Amino acid sequence: PDLKMTAFRYTQNNRNLQLNIESKDFALLETLRKQLIEQGLNAEIKRSSVSGDIHLAQIIVTES
Repeated sequence: PDLKMTAFRYTQNNRNLQLNIESKDFALLETLRKQLIEQGLNAEIKRSSVSGDIHLAQIIVTES
């Protein structure tokens, strides 16, 4: 798969969803973020790193 969700966590206090995503291309992570925004959500890449040829990112999703 192009994107792989490795973990997710919903925090009721903040009303946000934290997604941990792996991808072979950072552009795919950015595309996912933009698609979430197009669906009317707020989405922000909080952390990203590279391990070998895998990009790891934490995306925080909240309601608009």
